[in-house]
Amino acid sequence: MKLQTERFLTFYLDSYLCAFKVSDIKEINHPLDDFHASDSRATLRDESIPFYDLRPRLGLESVRTTDARIIVLKSQSGLKTTLVDRVHAVVDLYADQWETVTEKDALPIASDSIFIGIASWKGLSVLLLDPLKLFENSRNQIIAS
Repeated sequence: MKLQTERFLTFYLDSYLCAFKVSDIKEINHPLDDFHASDSRATLRDESIPFYDLRPRLGLESVRTTDARIIVLKSQSGLKTTLVDRVHAVVDLYADQWETVTEKDALPIASDSIFIGIASWKGLSVLLLDPLKLFENSRNQIIAS
């Protein structure tokens, strides 16, 4: 029996290797060309889109790196944007390469889960993030420039 795979975009936030499902992503952009974040909104090609900073959710300081990228994600309520330190790779993970975990199991941070699970890929642990839970959470940190 052939195992089902799911495609993920992996990216770094500091030393954490994280991922979103490719099916949740609309596009990836360079933050320095046509991107401005103000309060809780980002302007991308003259469109104002909600913006969320993931770094504080992982206990990291809000900073912008030279390799940073904007990821535009799809949600039921429209597009959302977030900033990542650098994009790593698109990977196909088999169902047996990842397992569901609670945030408490994965990291000593907020009690409500922002994870789909954690995967093992080429000897690395990958935190599989759930964008719907990130954006639904009212405690989510928002970047201001």
